Amino acid sequence: MPPPVYGTGVPPAGPAAKKGRGCLFWGLIVLVIGLLLIGGCTAFVVFSGQDASDAANDFLAEVEDGDFQGAADLTNQSCDLSADRIEQDLDGLSQFFIIGVGPIASGSVTLDGQEFTILFELRDDKICSYTLDAVTS
Repeated sequence: MPPPVYGTGVPPAGPAAKKGRGCLFWGLIVLVIGLLLIGGCTAFVVFSGQDASDAANDFLAEVEDGDFQGAADLTNQSCDLSADRIEQDLDGLSQFFIIGVGPIASGSVTLDGQEFTILFELRDDKICSYTLDAVTS
């Protein structure tokens, strides 16, 4: 007996194949996750350094105003930064720019017209020490 004939001679199709998600979909998912990770890490670095930069900026604002004792009061007392030492090192401060990352803040200062880089180390969110290096042209 011959096989049954269906209208066009082609057997009926089975269930429709499920269409998968393409490379564009997965690429966009990976891109979004990557951007969220980068943004989150950047925000963490910025906010974790905010205390350091605020402490350094407050300290240098006191120095710029000539209040060396006020600057010394903003330091960690266990680190022994005296008003006399701060005055000796930083008298003549006219400009500063500071960026903080974690327990460290760094930037540039101008002392008596000469530019220096400055690096602050903090302990318990207060200035513990600083180092100055002259900027060479």
